Amino acid sequence: MKENTDNYFIFASDKRAYLDTINVVKELKKRGLNYFYLFSEESSTQFPHQDLSKFSYDTNVDIKNNIHYNSINCSLPFRPDVVILTRESWQPQQSIIHEFKTSGSIISCIENANWVIGTIKSRLEMISRFRYPTNCIDIFFENAQWSLDTKKICGWYDFKSVVVGNPKYDNIWPWDPIYCSSILVFGSMEKEAKLEVYKILDNLKQADRQIYYRPHPGEISDNPDLKIEGVEIIFNESDVPKIASKCNYHLGNIASSAYYSILFNKTFVSIDQNIRIEDFSLDFFKGKEYDFWAPIIGVNSWDEFVNKIGLNTIKKLKERLEEVRKDTILYDKDLNFLKKTSNPINSKYFDDFNDKKSSVRIVDYLVNIK
Repeated sequence: MKENTDNYFIFASDKRAYLDTINVVKELKKRGLNYFYLFSEESSTQFPHQDLSKFSYDTNVDIKNNIHYNSINCSLPFRPDVVILTRESWQPQQSIIHEFKTSGSIISCIENANWVIGTIKSRLEMISRFRYPTNCIDIFFENAQWSLDTKKICGWYDFKSVVVGNPKYDNIWPWDPIYCSSILVFGSMEKEAKLEVYKILDNLKQADRQIYYRPHPGEISDNPDLKIEGVEIIFNESDVPKIASKCNYHLGNIASSAYYSILFNKTFVSIDQNIRIEDFSLDFFKGKEYDFWAPIIGVNSWDEFVNKIGLNTIKKLKERLEEVRKDTILYDKDLNFLKKTSNPINSKYFDDFNDKKSSVRIVDYLVNIK
């Protein structure tokens, strides 16, 4: 492999992936490096082999000697030295990883999950990452050392990651710092948790304040006409920063959405303890959950399942969660958290740099990869 890689293919299957990758594309463009960016800005995951019209492209290379790739249902003007993507555990990314890796490309992945805390499900998801073709990814770009350490407790490699910060927020636009007592609530992808979030939204109405709700993208896909009385729904991911900048209170999981409180110096309130009831309960994973996960992680009995997760792993993850909670404001039904102002969550959980130069570090790494 030559020292300076020349051609970059970047793929984004939905709006979230687009926001995770667009600033890296801008950095490639700024440096005059050859790139082809295939992306969708739809809220739900799109598949190029099903409907390529849902995608757009951007490139700085003349489209002449086209090379067709089945996994993206289109041709590229070059054979990529490097592929950059996110959301690596699902289709269509799985097929893209397979095809481009077998064609000789280096596969890089921007971690789009924030591993502030780990759970039993985190451990199961980590085991699944060791399956083909996910295990063929050459390098993962991590947001923070804290998150990387959580991944390692869950079983992650010691040698496949580099901490660069979060490129999604490199070009966050200017915001209005005027105090506003509105409340922004972030949803959850889990069905049981979603119902608990609705209860929290209903309880917040007693505060007589403007309430905004940003559902998980999957919730919007399931219910594109979602309406909640007395609550303004944020359907477009691109609208989140603007609204987050004016809401003084951010409620959500201790996950990536909590980072907005750091960006805009707002009070973050954790609702994890109210909605994540199954995080460390092995009993939750009996029945349908076991039937789903057992073939994925390669076990044939409940004892094998428990041993694969590891009781010591659960213990370490519980201790890590308690450390985070001691450093975080927790939601209470009496809404006493509304008495606190400007208490963002600790930035060490999300970005080691907080300098809006994550994309620079990613490209610096890739142009010198060997």
